Amino acid sequence: MPSPTHKTRFFVPEVIQTSAMDCGPAALKALLEGHGILVDYEKLRSACQTDVDGTSIDSLEELAVTLGLDAEQVIVPVDHVLLDGHQALPAIAVVTLPSGDTHFVIAWRKQLGRVQMMDPASGRQWVRPEVFERQLYVHTMAVDPAAWRDWAGSDDFLDPLHSRMSALGIPSDTAAALQAWALESPGWQRLAGLDAAVRFAAKLAESSRLSGQDNSKLVEVMAGRSDEAGASPEELIPSAYWTAQAAPDDPDLILVTGAVLVKVNGVRTAESEPLDDEASTALADVLETGERGVLLRLWQILGRGRWTYLVAAMLAVVALAAGTVAEAMAFRGIFAAMERLDVMEQRLGLVAVMSALFVILLGLELSLTGLLLRVGRRLEVTLRQAFFEKLPRLGDHYFRSRPGSDLAERAHSLYAIRHLPEVLGHLGLAVVELVMTVAAICWLYPAGWLPAVLAGLAAMVIPLVMRPWLTELDLRRQVHEGAMSGFYLDATRGLLPIRAHGARRNVQREHESLASEWGRAVLAYVRGLVGFELASNLLITGLIVWLVLDFALQPEQPVGVLVVAYWSLKLPMLARQLGQMVRTYPALRNTASRLLEPLGARDVHPPLDALKASAKSDANFAWGLEFDDVSVRAAGRTILEDINVEIGAGEHVALVGPSGAGKSSFLGLMLGWYAPAKGRVLVDGEELDHARLVRLRHQIAWLDPDAHLWNRSLWDNIRYGCSPDEQPLGMDQTLAAARLEEVVERLPEGLSSWVGEEGGVLSGGEGQRVRLARALQRQRPPLALCDEAFRGIDGQTRRQLLGELRAYWADSTLLFVSHDVEHTLAFDRVLVFFDGQIIEDGDPDALAAQEGTIYAKLLERERQVKARLLGEDEEGWTPVELTDGSIRGGSA
Repeated sequence: MPSPTHKTRFFVPEVIQTSAMDCGPAALKALLEGHGILVDYEKLRSACQTDVDGTSIDSLEELAVTLGLDAEQVIVPVDHVLLDGHQALPAIAVVTLPSGDTHFVIAWRKQLGRVQMMDPASGRQWVRPEVFERQLYVHTMAVDPAAWRDWAGSDDFLDPLHSRMSALGIPSDTAAALQAWALESPGWQRLAGLDAAVRFAAKLAESSRLSGQDNSKLVEVMAGRSDEAGASPEELIPSAYWTAQAAPDDPDLILVTGAVLVKVNGVRTAESEPLDDEASTALADVLETGERGVLLRLWQILGRGRWTYLVAAMLAVVALAAGTVAEAMAFRGIFAAMERLDVMEQRLGLVAVMSALFVILLGLELSLTGLLLRVGRRLEVTLRQAFFEKLPRLGDHYFRSRPGSDLAERAHSLYAIRHLPEVLGHLGLAVVELVMTVAAICWLYPAGWLPAVLAGLAAMVIPLVMRPWLTELDLRRQVHEGAMSGFYLDATRGLLPIRAHGARRNVQREHESLASEWGRAVLAYVRGLVGFELASNLLITGLIVWLVLDFALQPEQPVGVLVVAYWSLKLPMLARQLGQMVRTYPALRNTASRLLEPLGARDVHPPLDALKASAKSDANFAWGLEFDDVSVRAAGRTILEDINVEIGAGEHVALVGPSGAGKSSFLGLMLGWYAPAKGRVLVDGEELDHARLVRLRHQIAWLDPDAHLWNRSLWDNIRYGCSPDEQPLGMDQTLAAARLEEVVERLPEGLSSWVGEEGGVLSGGEGQRVRLARALQRQRPPLALCDEAFRGIDGQTRRQLLGELRAYWADSTLLFVSHDVEHTLAFDRVLVFFDGQIIEDGDPDALAAQEGTIYAKLLERERQVKARLLGEDEEGWTPVELTDGSIRGGSA
């Protein structure tokens, strides 16, 4: 448990989300670290159960409490959130984006008439209260009246209500009397009516000049305390001003409207309610940050030979810095010698010495640049190799919880890392040269040390001070560029549906929203750069003018004014070079940070060699399955609950139920897409851990319409997942069982024909049969998982394929998800899912004959739909048959 002595920071920490859906984990990390609780971002993201749809506010509240905060999720009237003295801050607030999507931000505190907030997409900012209140997402939910009455009778509601009445000029004793009158009633109506009356009176007061006494009378009338109204508060006050109203459909509930917050009251103390074992484990896992700097991680990735590169680079930098000092001494000596030497040959000799020095320095600089470029190429190659080795070891949830465009953008940006050593090397060189130049000026003109030192400090300090700000601005720009890239990818993929549904205007509005956010981010970045350049140049130029004028006005000058002017004017050049390196570094560092995030993720699978070895260790026989009190949570909601079922080895079981009932999630447990939140899964008597999952995956057969078809040959797509040295298992038999012979004959090069991007050359049904053939290449898998295996295939062919599939895998354990309920009558056992639970389990014929079962209802509904679709007498429907591109039946 974190120490209660942790102090809340004055400024909320800035945590920029690394992916478009990461606003929840980023906001929670900022909230925790603002209270002194350091957490690991990636572990926190995983604990938040972040998915492609983001994170639920329930998960954020639960984790905030688990990780040491006294937090609670509340719905607060919007005009209560920022009231002075009664602020519901700090809190995670739900706001609405211009696109209509919801987004998490941190509302930290109200300061000097502004709200300090942290938006994970753009960083820390101060906004006007009215702007913040307009952004808040207003939610309405049904609650128990007694629970709301208890909360409304507490100081959390009454104190802000009293403040609002005081703002209307209502005397304190009158306000207290109104509250006492409302509290006399055990019901919720009086408090809700008083709250709505005060809010409506405040709106009326904006356009009128009523005294406090007038407002008191107005509130009493509208709240129902006075009999002068002649009508109820519900009739007098518009519904928009009510926080709580009666639910129209359920007299036992009321509808509460307000802003959704995860409010933090401080850090949990030792006297707080202790955490259970599961929460304590999660706490320890997330709090063990283990975070290292980006440069340190890149240094470790560079591997063997890194010290050689570092020493060589440092020697080159020192040599160039020594050359700077030698250059200063040579200049001074040359000007002094020129006055004494009269022979042209002697002067030419001095020029030759200076030329040789310039050549040596140029050679050193070229050598340093070449060395840094080699290190950059080595770093890029090493990173690519690390990615190649890391990606197979990541869990499925890592990929399923991120858009493909986001990961593609990160992989594409790998090329930029090659420039990082060059930037760091020249950054170090610029610093050393700057120090040596200031030292040379002080040596040439000791009396001018103050402006010289100040100019050097300004050249170094201003970029360092500006670097965090520039880093934030650049990361914000990168985040919005990534969102734009994802939008373009999604729009390209969905171009046909966009045209078919006439959704161009919607897409255009979305693009305008993203482009405006990106434009603001770029504009902020450019403004930051211009401001940085302007401030730096003005300050350094002023100091140099001071230095040169002071030197020029001296009666006796130890060296020529041109020498001092030359070295003084070198300071702005070095300052610009230093500033350029500092500006470039944040972009490369942010890119490196986004690239290192996958490399720092937890390994779920062992390396490829261990994978192959473990796959060969299991015998090829059917597995029995046991689910012991299993529940699964994802994105803050329970998708499977209290699953207790045993499936015998070699048993064929059908899974049916409405969409979203949990059938695919049940199969996902076997594929590692989900881990049980509680309970355990046993496969052949062994608990399904990572090692067991590795062996399972290399032996099961999996058939799903979402399985990818590659733009390779038909042969490669069928054999995908099989080892290259593994002999094809009955290819002719596989093609016959999958009904692919005609497809092979039609394609110009048979099995060698390429199927196009995502199987574009094939029809939907043909593509599904290719996936079926891929699964059938495993003739006797211990476990076969089929999820809507025959989608896109006609009903008669589906029935035939199902029979052949079961015969093909007669000795395997088969789990078959299907929405064709009638086809599942051929199975010996069926599991019926509903709302994440197995509610029926048994023989399908017995369940179909039993009155009132869900299975019987699903079967009857399916038969009614088919009868309507195929019945010729059904009004409005005309059955037709499409065969070989020709339509038969119907009317002309």
